[in-house]
Amino acid sequence: MIAAAGLIIGGIGWAVVLDYRTSAVQPAATGTTGTLHTGQVVSGMCIKNAPNLEKAPGPVTVVPCAQAHRAEALIDYTFTVTTWPGTRAARAEVVEFCAVHVVTGSGLVPVSPDAPAFEWQAWVPTEQTWNLGDRQGLCVVTTTQPVAGSYGAGTAYDAKEDSIPS
Repeated sequence: MIAAAGLIIGGIGWAVVLDYRTSAVQPAATGTTGTLHTGQVVSGMCIKNAPNLEKAPGPVTVVPCAQAHRAEALIDYTFTVTTWPGTRAARAEVVEFCAVHVVTGSGLVPVSPDAPAFEWQAWVPTEQTWNLGDRQGLCVVTTTQPVAGSYGAGTAYDAKEDSIPS
């Protein structure tokens, strides 16, 4: 089990600004799988591999949570302000929200004893996407090893490395 402080540091370290939310890329329906832009990902979706945060985010592969994966979009956050708060403030707001809601033991992440440890990322809009109407942030849990099941549902468990198809 990861300590709350570790999660907060991990969340801050992995906060990312997403550039793929545009007026043409709308959030996908819950249960959608396949290749999606990061701006289409909504809570409850399991992602085969977390995006590389060292590069501009590109498409991700969303799989059923019963399949092996390394990331899960856990909780949506909706900004209530109408004017762009700035990148730093937007990131801080979502990081604070995720830190409170993703910490193990908060009740929102009912981690099973068989689930591998996780870190989390806070995905936030950019000023450009904000001006197009994007007001969504997202808390995403990530693992270094494959997991099957769902952290959000409390059914996550360690999956075998070879169960993630190329």
